[in-house]
Amino acid sequence: MDIGKSSPYICNVDSLGVDTNQNSYIMSKDINIKDCRKAVNQAKFKPTKARKANAIKLLKELMEAVHNLEEVKDKPKSKKSKTSKPKAKRKNSNQRLEEKQAKDSVAENFIPKAVAEVNHLPEFSELRSLGYSVEDAVRYVNALVQGAPQVA
Repeated sequence: MDIGKSSPYICNVDSLGVDTNQNSYIMSKDINIKDCRKAVNQAKFKPTKARKANAIKLLKELMEAVHNLEEVKDKPKSKKSKTSKPKAKRKNSNQRLEEKQAKDSVAENFIPKAVAEVNHLPEFSELRSLGYSVEDAVRYVNALVQGAPQVA
């Protein structure tokens, strides 16, 4: 296997973003974990003196490389804000229906003050039946109440 090629089993110090000047004491730049694992398996299943020695040598290199890595401080975890709002629970269908009906009934029953003052007068209902808008009928009836001359 060519170590120069990129492999997912090779731990390349340069690719990890580690400054190689600080970690120059690592025996080699590439620590081939796959070769180390292979040597350990060979020593385990077909043990010979040479295989054991090779596995121990590779494991020692790997342990030394890990031991010599520079440690960095952990970033402090951000604290949860105390002012976080509790999540609103979705209302069930009956509650939503009741609120919608209450809102609709308020909208139907709401009469502006200006209209409430004149809607009981017969002139207002006559103007509305003739097709005048509520605003126009209110203005006309208010003018009549204040003494404006009636147009025949």
